[in-house]
Amino acid sequence: MGRPGHSKDMGPLVIRAALASLVGLAACEAPTPPLLGPDTLTIPVVAVTTSTEVSDAAPLENEPGGGVVLAKPLRWRGALVHPLCVFALVGGETRSEVRFEECGKDAAAPTLQGESVHYDFPRDEGFMIRPAFVDYRVLASQGAHHLLSYLWNGGGTGYFSGLVIVDATDRGLAVHRYLHGGDRCNGGITETDVHGATITFGAHVTPADLMGLPAPVTSDAVRDLAQSAASCAATARFRYTLGDDDPELVAVDFDGPADLDADLGERQRCFNRLFDARRGPGRSSAEVAAFVADVTRSCP
Repeated sequence: MGRPGHSKDMGPLVIRAALASLVGLAACEAPTPPLLGPDTLTIPVVAVTTSTEVSDAAPLENEPGGGVVLAKPLRWRGALVHPLCVFALVGGETRSEVRFEECGKDAAAPTLQGESVHYDFPRDEGFMIRPAFVDYRVLASQGAHHLLSYLWNGGGTGYFSGLVIVDATDRGLAVHRYLHGGDRCNGGITETDVHGATITFGAHVTPADLMGLPAPVTSDAVRDLAQSAASCAATARFRYTLGDDDPELVAVDFDGPADLDADLGERQRCFNRLFDARRGPGRSSAEVAAFVADVTRSCP
């Protein structure tokens, strides 16, 4: 799980936000269409019937009693909490906290699109191969904790999505816990489903990620296996209840293409053959562990 991942596809805005030394070549990549873009990478939510307004008179005042509610967008001094505040926590800088008076103060106001708060970066923020944006959605709240989903693109090929729990005060936001997230196949969120204090969600995994799902593995176990942000092998499904330490792996859908990245070599092709033989939804942790053992044994 952990903090949101970084990749070479983060885009020029993140380079401008202090990662030039890590991703300085990202803006020079060929403008290939993303595997998952705003039209296909959506985060549908089963609505919780109870909702709450956020008081303008007492900014970010929470529902009394600590009950779990489907929260409306956060507001500070009557205005929507800017997506740049969330971006500061999950984007290139990955700060642990941010003050409302600082984030988004010189930016245009965001727009409300359904239940998501959306902001488009100016097109003059350096070289972009596509429009850059960030949006977030409040899925549920419990006391001072707010569960957010987010999606952002920095103008490059990456589309970063994830889930994070933040603590909100009348001064700003602070990260309480990163649940999951990443760039497309590197942990990007596929869907969420909220029921009371429990959320279930799906996340893309690469072949290399799949090998490490049941338990941590050595670097040799993922040798010569696909792990790029465009190499979606399966969908891992997790369950998380507010207050828990980490999401629980529930099942894995073996739903990726049969010939995924076959040009990487024989080990990837061997992985693909064993994967295809187990193709189907809802594979248990024990079944995934058996698959990993089979790959380790059969694909030298």
